[in-house]
Amino acid sequence: MYPYHSLSKAQLIELVNLIESTLSNSIIESHTASKEYSKEVQSQLAFEVGHLNGYIRASLELINDYKNC
Repeated sequence: MYPYHSLSKAQLIELVNLIESTLSNSIIESHTASKEYSKEVQSQLAFEVGHLNGYIRASLELINDYKNC
């Protein structure tokens, strides 16, 4: 596991803020986008999961970027 304690407090706060801003509206945006994608519930749910997956991946990339600095 990565030693996060090696990051400064300011870096950790910045990372948390970036992740929070990435994920804060993701549920609402994913739900709205799925409604525009299809009228079928199964298709909407699949689209919503894929959309949320993108937000999760973006958050993980932010974490990896900080680990590699």
